[in-house]
Amino acid sequence: MWIFKTVLTAIAALIIACFLLCLLIPRSRRYFLYTVRYFLKDDIQELLADYIPTKDRKVPSWKFLSMAIIVSLIAFVLIVLICIIFPLPCITRSIKDPESVEYFINTEKGIPTPIPGMREMTPEEIEAKRKAYQELLYSTQFDVPREDLGYVPSKKEIIFYSPEPASGEEREIAANLRQIKKLFKKKEGYRFFFLPEVNRQLSDSEGQAMMEYYDPRPDKKRTDQTPALTYQDIKEALCLPEKVDAPCLIRCKDLDDDHAVFSFWKMPLPGKENLLDWIKGYLSKVGDSCRYSTIPEKQLKHYLDTLPADERFKEDIILIGKEIRERIEKLRSIGLTSMAIKKLIGDDSDKPGKLLIDKRNRLILTDYGNKEIKLSPLHKAVYFLFLRHPEGIFFKDLGNYREELASIYGEITGREDKRAVADSISKLTDPFDNSINEKCARIKNAFVSEFREEVAQWYFIDGSKGEKKGIKLPRELVTWEIKD
Repeated sequence: MWIFKTVLTAIAALIIACFLLCLLIPRSRRYFLYTVRYFLKDDIQELLADYIPTKDRKVPSWKFLSMAIIVSLIAFVLIVLICIIFPLPCITRSIKDPESVEYFINTEKGIPTPIPGMREMTPEEIEAKRKAYQELLYSTQFDVPREDLGYVPSKKEIIFYSPEPASGEEREIAANLRQIKKLFKKKEGYRFFFLPEVNRQLSDSEGQAMMEYYDPRPDKKRTDQTPALTYQDIKEALCLPEKVDAPCLIRCKDLDDDHAVFSFWKMPLPGKENLLDWIKGYLSKVGDSCRYSTIPEKQLKHYLDTLPADERFKEDIILIGKEIRERIEKLRSIGLTSMAIKKLIGDDSDKPGKLLIDKRNRLILTDYGNKEIKLSPLHKAVYFLFLRHPEGIFFKDLGNYREELASIYGEITGREDKRAVADSISKLTDPFDNSINEKCARIKNAFVSEFREEVAQWYFIDGSKGEKKGIKLPRELVTWEIKD
């Protein structure tokens, strides 16, 4: 027993001595502290990311405190382990390879430092390296006129393309798809388009719900299992040049009204390089060089309150629509996925369907499985007013429609109290009040939550700044049932 205690005491003494020595040697101490920050910073931030309250995210106090305690315990354990394991390697490296220690520390601080072991390049070598980089850039990019593109690209979508299906690279991605998706999840906002997975997803129940959101016509349900897209479809949609001749990842780097610029990076041959490490390195280079700041929501609302209703019409729609954004985001698709859905549902899916206003003032879309769009009486009154005026209405002229709007509202609610009706209508017809924008936003959300905006835009109230607002639906598609 005493031998065991003696051995433990000796090991503990050795660990403490090693730790103290690590802190006494300046370069070793700096490298040790750098290592601690490197290992703890990202891990702790990732653990706490979803539990730290922000302006856009509310977190219950109990949940934040519980997570803070758990993370503190984890951090304490990690620090103890680091103090036991890292001192000796830090001492060894600071003595044997001091240049690399300086390089790591300066790199973390953002100080340009030559890579250890590399000599300083001559001006001629720098110019040659610059030209080689330009050639590499040219060889990994291609430009496509917007009018030639078969879809609307997204800068946040990264596409796997292979000239041939079932390539070795495709099989390797399929085998590591879960880990790859985790890497993309860390790269916030970016999506990975993997053709076999997308075709499979569009065949399951979630894919059916997505397609119903894109095309709610009941007679257009998909019953076959035909793949939505092929690699040939991708090639034609992106107008891929001949130099894209191997499995690669493709991303839209720049997009304007005239052109789209794509980059592509050929993947390593299966077995030649670790796929996950390669994708991790690729994602580290992906992104815009500029960071754009957004105006805080409260500040934006305060600014909007100083503007007339017509001036802030679009902005109010965006702010108020946040409550249904999560559901819409789950159903809507970007880039090639939307192209795949459009291919399945057909080119006529954007056409409007018939609208029935029945005797109970319900809004029924008869071509979409008699789907009812539910609105409150006041929202219906606003909607019926604009539906009765296909020529459109200026917000500034809403006061001229006060009596008509009050009459419609009274018919819907059955209220005979003229004063109560007038109080409900007065704000709506004030061009400097936000009430009309809120009503239009709720109406738009009621339609957009049921199907995509390219279809919904026929039905909700819309219009450009300074112009009449109206409903685009052709009035021959509107039927008003006569009340008894």
